[in-house]
Amino acid sequence: MNHESLTPANNLPVGAQLRAARLTRNLSQAEFAALAGIRVKHYQRIETGSVLPRLGTLTQIAFALGLRVALVADSEEDV
Repeated sequence: MNHESLTPANNLPVGAQLRAARLTRNLSQAEFAALAGIRVKHYQRIETGSVLPRLGTLTQIAFALGLRVALVADSEEDV
């Protein structure tokens, strides 16, 4: 079982985490977008940080990468 997660705990933006995970799997953005079932332009914007994905989209992406989505809120921040 893969215990790799997308989480703010590693101090990397979500897009950077997604890019690293995608490249580790040797997938192009177009290949990955098709695998995740989202438009390539939308995925490119997420990966570059132009937009933040909705939870459902992030869950789709994480599932396609075989990752868990860990929602971690710092107790000192407002949610």
